[in-house]
Amino acid sequence: MILTNRKIYSYVRCVKLVLHTLLLMFLFACQTDLETEVNQQPQKFIHLELATGEAGLASVTGEVAYEQRIDNVIALVFNQNNEFVYKAISSEPKYDNSKRKYDIKVSLFESENKEKYSVSLLVNPTKSTYTNFKVYEGKQKEYVLKKLLYDSESDTDGKNYPWQKLENGIPMYGETDYKEITSTTTFNTPVKLLRAVAKVDIFLNSEENNNEGSAVNYILSEVHLFNSITMGRIAPEMLHGAEQKNWERFIPSTPSMPSFDNNHKYNPSVLYKYGKVQSTVLNPIMLAENKGGIRGSSEEVTTFIIGLTPKDKLSNPKRYYRVDVVDATDDAHTAAILRNQYYKLLVRNVLGEGSDTPEEALDSKDRCDATLSIVPWKVQKRDA
Repeated sequence: MILTNRKIYSYVRCVKLVLHTLLLMFLFACQTDLETEVNQQPQKFIHLELATGEAGLASVTGEVAYEQRIDNVIALVFNQNNEFVYKAISSEPKYDNSKRKYDIKVSLFESENKEKYSVSLLVNPTKSTYTNFKVYEGKQKEYVLKKLLYDSESDTDGKNYPWQKLENGIPMYGETDYKEITSTTTFNTPVKLLRAVAKVDIFLNSEENNNEGSAVNYILSEVHLFNSITMGRIAPEMLHGAEQKNWERFIPSTPSMPSFDNNHKYNPSVLYKYGKVQSTVLNPIMLAENKGGIRGSSEEVTTFIIGLTPKDKLSNPKRYYRVDVVDATDDAHTAAILRNQYYKLLVRNVLGEGSDTPEEALDSKDRCDATLSIVPWKVQKRDA
């Protein structure tokens, strides 16, 4: 078919008209959304500084330690009756190297009738944290915060555990004091953040002795994390008074456990590989809170199976031993895993021949004699 110039012109003109119409429809839709967004904009930008525990950097390059890193924040506003009001708009967190703190801006409605408000900050939320927050309007703060979870789940084969590669900023929680929101309002800062996970490192005894079973004679190559929880609560049980003011050093007495189906409660074994080391400090184990249980149990109790090889027999297959976080007041039970705590397990002696596989070690009587220390979680500066 041969098109004349007139037909070509008419065809092009028709296409342009259609495209122009579509463009107008798109812009109108965007304008409607934009107007709605503008009409909902709060009227006051509040500047907040966020402190993630002890200030420190990961290396001389100025990179923030991943245990302190803030990638994103959800800001929830509660009134003085502890009722949820709205999710505030917040800026991207920016790290201020001179202050060793993060800065964000939160947009808030000015108060009516001098009512006071507090901002709860959900730091490094995961997919499960995001929800339709409007359904919580008018609900009590304690109820709302119990519903807000973070993901700590691995694949069914134990791979892709979120805290395994030190790539994901760990979930944290903080909140401001209650203030009337005016054009001159400032909150007390920095807002101190409480980590929602625990940290575990395993060390082999380094003291020379003549004991054949001393851990100083072994090399650590693997750690298998058993019975870690698949989800955790970003916020702890509500704190009050002095606890709240000093909660970056607060030691909870019980874990803040989520409510969910037991069929999806525990991860399969999660493998950490270390090569040939004496400790796990270069890749610490992060995990959600869990209650304690009967020592030696293979179900529900979070425990660690370590792969060891004698230094003088490195060509031999590794042997596996169980290491429990033993309760200091009752050695028949394991201690609870609690948020914002650093658990240091010092393996002193290796007892028995060990097991061929991690699964066999889970139920074996052969184990490691280990000493548990629970210390404040401080970030150490590491040179590159």
